[in-house]
Amino acid sequence: MKLRFTTDKIRIRLNQSDIDTLKDQGMVEIIVRLGLDVLDVFKTSVILSESLTPTIKMLNKHIRVYLPAASICNWSDKQEVILAYEMEFSNTNILTLLIEFDKPCFHKEQVNE
Repeated sequence: MKLRFTTDKIRIRLNQSDIDTLKDQGMVEIIVRLGLDVLDVFKTSVILSESLTPTIKMLNKHIRVYLPAASICNWSDKQEVILAYEMEFSNTNILTLLIEFDKPCFHKEQVNE
């Protein structure tokens, strides 16, 4: 899982292994160690839910992104590679949530002889 945060956007890229784990276990997560203390961690989890819309919650350095389970099912045939949601928290605070399928690149670089 790859994460990118900006002021008004959260971008999460999931590879095939992440998607398989998400489908099998209902959750995938990444833990970033911020120091030597075992409690100095930042954690992000993507969790499947029965909701029709995504939600985001943060508690104690742990971001939880709840995604509609049906939205990930579309990725089984790999036709849909991005989910984009706009989440309005107030009239002036809109967060864009992007969930992307990080497809492997199969092209090979050409070697000049």
